[in-house]
Amino acid sequence: MQFAKIANDYHWKGPIPISKIPPVIIAAIPTKGNTKADEISQLLLNIINMTACAEINLLSIGADGAISKMKAQEKIMINKSIEKYLEFVDSFYGINFYAPIYNNQFIVCVQCPKHAKKTARN
Repeated sequence: MQFAKIANDYHWKGPIPISKIPPVIIAAIPTKGNTKADEISQLLLNIINMTACAEINLLSIGADGAISKMKAQEKIMINKSIEKYLEFVDSFYGINFYAPIYNNQFIVCVQCPKHAKKTARN
């Protein structure tokens, strides 16, 4: 199974400190500096599909400030296999939040706060 190979080749685990939720294993996929957004988005789509097959509820996909990773997240957000979107719009505060729903689960794409601050500053 491809998921097992990815999990064995590249893994990083650690607790996620969320109250009332036990620690879980998370995975990090190393990419080279020249990795294209298309390659990264395909890896992410594979992980989305594999976690669905394994009945693992994937909540979010994170990235640092690298442009290829941010573009990969954009590709995930507009992929043709999206069934529908979770949508929240508040015109008073100017909030337009959309999260794609894959395999009956919504997935939020996030950027590391440290890198998001740096990106915004630049």
